[in-house]
Amino acid sequence: MIVFNKKKDGLSLEQYRDYYENVHAPLIRSFFPTVGVYRRNYVDRERTALTERNADAAQAQTDFDSITEAFFEDWEAFEAFRNKNAEPAVRARIVADEVNFLEPSAIRRYIVIPDGDSPWH
Repeated sequence: MIVFNKKKDGLSLEQYRDYYENVHAPLIRSFFPTVGVYRRNYVDRERTALTERNADAAQAQTDFDSITEAFFEDWEAFEAFRNKNAEPAVRARIVADEVNFLEPSAIRRYIVIPDGDSPWH
């Protein structure tokens, strides 16, 4: 699963990253033990602007500030994640935390098919 996230207006990238790493990520880990790799990747717009040709475009792209990757061993592990996420108390706790550092309306989640090494094929 790939998730594109946008930080809450008013937060610096450092504040956003600190909250994600030290508050939200541990919360997610506590609820979802079937998530294998849970990687947060933060957009570095300055380093993305490697040439003058794309510098303005790199700085102007603000649709998302991080890309999260969640890997599952198999479809059953994903189903366990999805079922737990559907529990009202769990969902309410996650949503309540997301508004502290994310723009919830900008969250984009995608289920992706990994490369040919995946056991899901």
